[in-house]
Amino acid sequence: MYGPAPKSSGNKTWIIIGSFALICCAGVIVAGILLLNAGKGFMKNVISMGGCTQSMEHLSRSLQTYAQEHGGKTPPAADWQKALAEAYKKIPNRSSKENPFKSANIDGTMLCQDHEGTRTGIAYNSDVAGKKLADEKFDTITFYEVPDTGKNLARKYVELSKDTSPKIFGQPRGWLTVNVSGDVRMSGEHVGNLGK
Repeated sequence: MYGPAPKSSGNKTWIIIGSFALICCAGVIVAGILLLNAGKGFMKNVISMGGCTQSMEHLSRSLQTYAQEHGGKTPPAADWQKALAEAYKKIPNRSSKENPFKSANIDGTMLCQDHEGTRTGIAYNSDVAGKKLADEKFDTITFYEVPDTGKNLARKYVELSKDTSPKIFGQPRGWLTVNVSGDVRMSGEHVGNLGK
């Protein structure tokens, strides 16, 4: 009356469940690796731009200190880095373990570098050199990023095309500038201001 007991399909069920779980886990691992790599790229972009922005803020602060100590006047264009070095080096937390952003070296070539290795320089606006800082308009550019590198770069400020600027996330990010008031901008857009 009763025939033989049907064979269990439990093994097949466990094989299907196990395969599905393995595929899901592999997908999660692959997605995690991709997100981790994207996060590293994001952080490299942020850190490289942050270092240049921080350098601009520190140069502006150093210029203000220099002017206070020299009858309100800014340094000459020919050796502005040497003139600002003492004040620049005294800025707290300029480079430390707590601060991932690296300020440009005031004693060498003032560089900005993006995560792809493109190097740009920082120039001093020769139109403000040797003048009373208080006589300048608050939005007069004092330092700005330029495509070439070198020590004591100084020239009249000329706005550069955003299209020729270093890239961030594959797109031109704009050129960094800082004005008399310490407002750091990237192709006209605000990105920082002396701790405000």
